Amino acid sequence: MIRSRGSIVEIINCPDITHIQNFPQTKYLIIIGCPKLTMIPNMLNLKELYITDCGPLVIPNIPSLVSIKLERCDLENIIIKGNNKCELSINNCNRLTSIVIKKLKSLHLHSCVNVSTVSGNIKNICIVDCNALINIDHKNSNDLIIKYCKLLDDTYKCKPKTRFISNLRSKIKFTQKSR
Repeated sequence: MIRSRGSIVEIINCPDITHIQNFPQTKYLIIIGCPKLTMIPNMLNLKELYITDCGPLVIPNIPSLVSIKLERCDLENIIIKGNNKCELSINNCNRLTSIVIKKLKSLHLHSCVNVSTVSGNIKNICIVDCNALINIDHKNSNDLIIKYCKLLDDTYKCKPKTRFISNLRSKIKFTQKSR
């Protein structure tokens, strides 16, 4: 079902759709249950993008975006140019292994069990329950919060094979859940 209501476009449970048309006035795009969708057009006015239960797809550089939310998507890698105002939230994308960001206001990463690498110019980072995480390489971060990541300990130091930029160690906050 594709439904357009003013500045909101919803594409829900379209298992065979591979691409969508450009809705030039769209500010909010919601995509749910479209596993064959491979690309989102560059919608110049798009402010918020919500994608859940979809397959691997390409998200173009959309300068107007302020929020991207991805849940249960079949992505292996994410490369996003982003901007200083954009917030990216990724939940339960279990095939995801790496995230590369050019510029972002914030990244919230939750329960992405295979993510091992996060890199980019990100102001605020919160990573929760990402047990494969071994590499965080970023520039100009104000806050870095890591919770319940098995390969990291709670002493502001890293277990072997884990790297952090040394000048950020004083800003890193760890919480280790006993399991």
